[in-house]
Amino acid sequence: MRKIVILVMVFALLSMGIPVFAQSSSEILVIDLSEEAELEHARQLQEALSELSASDLRQRNATGVQTRHIRTQTHTAWTGRQRAGGQTANGAIFRTPGSGFGWTNGTGGTFSFSFGLNWKAASISVSRGTASPAGAGTRFITVPNNMLNRQVHLYVNHQMQARQYRIYERPNANPNAPWRFVRIITTTARVGESFEVRVR
Repeated sequence: MRKIVILVMVFALLSMGIPVFAQSSSEILVIDLSEEAELEHARQLQEALSELSASDLRQRNATGVQTRHIRTQTHTAWTGRQRAGGQTANGAIFRTPGSGFGWTNGTGGTFSFSFGLNWKAASISVSRGTASPAGAGTRFITVPNNMLNRQVHLYVNHQMQARQYRIYERPNANPNAPWRFVRIITTTARVGESFEVRVR
């Protein structure tokens, strides 16, 4: 039974793009953002549908809002470990137990990530975030005691989700008319984060 548990743990770490049995890394802190992700998907979709309605009214001089039928597909994947921005090549040295990095999203440079979607290709820019040795930020990651007085870096791994909606429409005045394909709308959101402290 123990072997099965270990294999499951190893598979889970590999699926996140995290090397297993790395002696120079700390435990991995994983944060679930699925609730926030649902709100972000809904916000982006509503914004896109509002723009689509306005465009339809202008282009076709319609007298009412079209009825839309939506089909979806979703793809979720880890981006792979990236060194957070704002760090020197030599890393930072922490000397006090309980000290650590602060991390803030949205700064520190970006990298490109592509989703495996079969309706329409989707690529986004993902922030590495900025690591602060002073501990300032929206996340705090404690440096393990066995890494004190050593040069360390903070790494982040994002779990991103893309959701695509196929939009169809027909006039309200003719509910028996066939659905007409309009376009594909793509929304993206972070559904998780993981952080890892590694010795330089």
